[in-house]
Amino acid sequence: MLDRATKAGSDDEAREILRTALPGGVELKMLEAWEDSQPPARVLWQTLPESKGKERWPSEALAVGEVTLLSAPGGTGKSYLTLALAKAAAVAANEKRAEGYACGLTIRAGSTVLVSYEDSAVRLYHRLSVLRVDDSPDKRNRKGGDWTGQIHLWEEAEPLWVAGPERRGESGPSPSWAPLWQRVRALRPALVVIDPASVALANLSTSEGVPVRAFLRALAQEAEAAGTGVLLVAHDTKEARTSTRWGGDPGPGAVAGSASWFDAARNVLYLRRISEGERLLESLKSNHGRPGWGAVLAEISEGKGQAESYLGLEAKGYLTSEDAVLDFKQRLQAEANAAEKTDHEETEDA
Repeated sequence: MLDRATKAGSDDEAREILRTALPGGVELKMLEAWEDSQPPARVLWQTLPESKGKERWPSEALAVGEVTLLSAPGGTGKSYLTLALAKAAAVAANEKRAEGYACGLTIRAGSTVLVSYEDSAVRLYHRLSVLRVDDSPDKRNRKGGDWTGQIHLWEEAEPLWVAGPERRGESGPSPSWAPLWQRVRALRPALVVIDPASVALANLSTSEGVPVRAFLRALAQEAEAAGTGVLLVAHDTKEARTSTRWGGDPGPGAVAGSASWFDAARNVLYLRRISEGERLLESLKSNHGRPGWGAVLAEISEGKGQAESYLGLEAKGYLTSEDAVLDFKQRLQAEANAAEKTDHEETEDA
């Protein structure tokens, strides 16, 4: 390798050969080398409707080169939410708009790559066909919108991060890793969705912190190279569901498995059911933005009975600060306490 470096065509090529050849070799650079660089572009954020003073309050949820976790109990609609975001970005790109809007969030216009381990291509297509997206933060959702040519599916997805006997206890990219990211770099999509995150790991426990951190770090590096953001879909814990039922904060329990999922991700969004037809989407963590904001989402559908068609979620109200989120949770807690008291009294009367 040293001989190859000596014969390299340039100093940069020689440095790269040595960097990859020497165990633990790290090249040091002055930070001034990035003096003229642009900050990471936002991929996903919340933009509130314009006020009378034409002010807008963006709250970042995901930027290029970052990994964000979207966690929720099963059956809450987290997969529908990711598909709505993909469709909103696609429709905006085809309509030559800079932004798309869905489920109380704003997304950069562009394509999306779906790595789906649970839903078939046919199921995903028909879900996307009926989902509705918004024209802007303050307008009602609309039916339709051209999303063709913008949403790509990684068919027959295999695990991306593996461990095996030949790795001697260490984990690393699977054979599917390089082909996937090669295509992502060629497409340069706005967003890559991996659903669910736990299935992307093979022969590994999601409760092991070291491989989880290595996986998230590798995802961030690939996202940076491709100019995209990565949204991981995850399940929560029973403890989180119990805590949020009484208005509490799910904390690291928002993501099942090792606490490293929560700690190593740059941003964490949490979706939970607050009534039969409503959800609360909350920003639990934002390393480079402002956490403690959210949106109240309402189910939308058409038809009745067996002919009823689920059309997704729309923003019913915006929570703009930690105080607003806290007040909303306290109100939910008071309602839950009152309902439990009524049930208890009715049981005693009976």
